Amino acid sequence: MSTVLLETIIDAMHTADWVSVRSIYSEGVTTGQATFETEAGDWASWNDAHMPAPRLVARDAERVMGWAALSPVSVRYSCGEVAEISVYVAASSRGQLLRVWWDVMLMERRSRSVG
Repeated sequence: MSTVLLETIIDAMHTADWVSVRSIYSEGVTTGQATFETEAGDWASWNDAHMPAPRLVARDAERVMGWAALSPVSVRYSCGEVAEISVYVAASSRGQLLRVWWDVMLMERRSRSVG
């Protein structure tokens, strides 16, 4: 299911989105403020570091504008449902996407996939 907000579509992330997702992630890494990572890495590393769902992208008619995903904070069973939220917005799209809205969508979709 996709959600449309002011001509922006929030949709599930697909492997085909990786080139755009990596580019946006790399912009964040370059700032030195978004993550402790020093490079965006490859699909396999990113995929292993993030929960399978939800993984979302925001796109307009032409491009991926941003992405959001969850990462486990621990491999311990007791922390299995505790996650860190990653939200990255392309420099060209900043100011067009609302962080709070991303957070709400992530939590809503995560609760549906767990419960």
